[in-house]
Amino acid sequence: MKSNRAHLSDSQLVSCIKAGDIQAFEELFRRYYPLICTFARRLLQDAQAARDFTQDTFIRCWIWRSKLDPEKSVRNLLYTMVRNKCLDYLRLRRPEICTLANISGVEIQDSGSCEDMINLRETAERIDRGVEALPGQRQTVFRMSRYMHLTNQEIADCLNISVRTVEKHIQLALKSLKNNTTVS
Repeated sequence: MKSNRAHLSDSQLVSCIKAGDIQAFEELFRRYYPLICTFARRLLQDAQAARDFTQDTFIRCWIWRSKLDPEKSVRNLLYTMVRNKCLDYLRLRRPEICTLANISGVEIQDSGSCEDMINLRETAERIDRGVEALPGQRQTVFRMSRYMHLTNQEIADCLNISVRTVEKHIQLALKSLKNNTTVS
């Protein structure tokens, strides 16, 4: 069923939503839910979590509607909100040992000694602190590349930046991590 708000621009929809217009919000939902959900599914590789996070994003958008700015892109806002939710979720779920192996190139053997595992965990903690210390977008690019295994092109598309910018962020992140996580 086509909404009587379908002809409105995003900016006009946001203005109506700020005024409490539920039909405008429903049109925004119809317009962007499939795109935002697909984006979340690509990040998470989990269809149910993607649907849940997308719905949560729209709910938060409605709850905080008074703070929406019609002059800013609601599309970008929705993508940013769901991306942050997905990254938080992935950060909590990621297995530290596998993450460490991916970043540092360390080969993990099941028969490793306790001392090796302690050293590996300490290194993982240093890397985590190093990643947390990276500037915002560099940290996001690095996490998408190393933890979510997205290609540079996929990252560039998700963040609306060039592939060269993605490459530079990864290069600088790796340099920073190498300098800040070496054993003293």
